Amino acid sequence: MKLLIITALFVALVATCVAQAPPSAFESTSISFNLTPITLPGQQQTLSGAETDALVHFTPNNIFGETTLISTSPFVGGRYERVFPSIANWLQNHTSLTGGNFQAGITMSLGVVKADKTHWGERAGIFLKYAPSGASNFNIGIDAEWNNLPGIAHHIPSIAVGPNFRF
Repeated sequence: MKLLIITALFVALVATCVAQAPPSAFESTSISFNLTPITLPGQQQTLSGAETDALVHFTPNNIFGETTLISTSPFVGGRYERVFPSIANWLQNHTSLTGGNFQAGITMSLGVVKADKTHWGERAGIFLKYAPSGASNFNIGIDAEWNNLPGIAHHIPSIAVGPNFRF
């Protein structure tokens, strides 16, 4: 009985992960270059640098890959993105940006911060990407994240904007 319940939960989880396909512009591997993450107003410190991600679609709505934040001290880790197609569909149907595709979701990263000594660091937040009509391998993304990077900054928000290239 216990095995049957575990199997049913696993099948439900897999069905949920592959139930809805993302917009067609985001089906492949992507490389993003988010330049100069900017601290939100009212914060005392600015986290600046360049962020690059190399991501692969594990399932249509679950994306895994590597992330690197180059700042005063580098952060290198793994990244997970969970796409919510319902948000993208709503944006597509309720904005004046026609002919393109949206992708929206949450993101989490865990990795190593090389500061005065090596620390574990984490980042989490939301993202939105827009692929203009006719842009088969390019889109613009915005990333708003909470950052805990020991040796750099604790509990600091950032916003990053930059291009994403798909292969």
